[in-house]
Amino acid sequence: MKLISEYKTNRSRICMMGCIADVFNNYGFHIEESTIFALSSGIRFYYKNFNDSENQLETKQIIMSSIEYDIVKIFNNISKVLKLQNEICCSIKEDEIKEFIDLNVEKKRPVISILSKKTLEYMKKRSRDDAPHVANIIGCDFPENNIYIADTYVPSVPITTYSGLLSWDNYHEALLSAKDMFDKEYAFKCITYLPLQDNPLDTLSQQDKINLLKRTAEEYYDTQYIYGDFMYGQFALKHFIDDVKKWLSMDKTPILLNKFRSVSVQVSNYGGQYITNQLMAEYMGYLFETYGNSMYQSLRNDFGNLSKKWFIISNLLMKASFGKSDEVKENICNRLKYVFGLEDKIFQTLLKL
Repeated sequence: MKLISEYKTNRSRICMMGCIADVFNNYGFHIEESTIFALSSGIRFYYKNFNDSENQLETKQIIMSSIEYDIVKIFNNISKVLKLQNEICCSIKEDEIKEFIDLNVEKKRPVISILSKKTLEYMKKRSRDDAPHVANIIGCDFPENNIYIADTYVPSVPITTYSGLLSWDNYHEALLSAKDMFDKEYAFKCITYLPLQDNPLDTLSQQDKINLLKRTAEEYYDTQYIYGDFMYGQFALKHFIDDVKKWLSMDKTPILLNKFRSVSVQVSNYGGQYITNQLMAEYMGYLFETYGNSMYQSLRNDFGNLSKKWFIISNLLMKASFGKSDEVKENICNRLKYVFGLEDKIFQTLLKL
């Protein structure tokens, strides 16, 4: 088997960010997952309520997140910001994908792959869903029909990693079945970053490291819809809060209780407000330690506080899914009001950076 030796797989909170960070670590440059997140996606808020009636149960009732869902856009952002050279494989033909993997593993370059969790055989069945997933390929043995995969995020309690063999047939199936949130094909599903001579962070100015966040802050106030009819930014947060208040005043039907449960999970899940604000707090800590600007320290505290508040809201929504008391209802409403104000404070501060 061809294998990139001494490659280390680190546990991540967002699979894609962890995979990119691990590639840099493999090349000898330590870059945190939180830094990759801030430079390639940044904090955001969008929300869509697919089914606002109680007449039917739909598979996708609610989608909400704080991370850019366009995986290809995230790759393009990080490549542009860090001035990275990459090679991509757009083909779905087995022999061309194998050639791409074989060539890059031979050159000690991990191949980042966009997959579907639904069919990955090393994941427990309850963890498999249609959500896109990202993992690194660091070895291959095509005569034996195997690849060696390094996965930074395997859903479990706690989150674990997987480094080991995966059959080519299972990998190829997961690769081909990966679709974006609109059931569309990605522009590419395999990418490799070329080795670097110097740490790409060293080439960035302080302003370079906050430009994406300033643009995100502008969009938070100026943009109301993305991807067609997905509500975005402060506009989306206001509608989400209004919807939660409305649900809390309604009779507790099974569909409504399931809606609370769904939102609770999405808030605390890998792309939710709990994790993404946590990552932003860490990035602001990095900026403060690097440049000493007290504004970064203030943002670190605010993002950390916001992450904790969203985690509490997630727990309260889970309680609401069991039909809890008016006290829970009042607690949720009060905390959502606080979150709205704190998010406004944070994005106003980002605009001033």
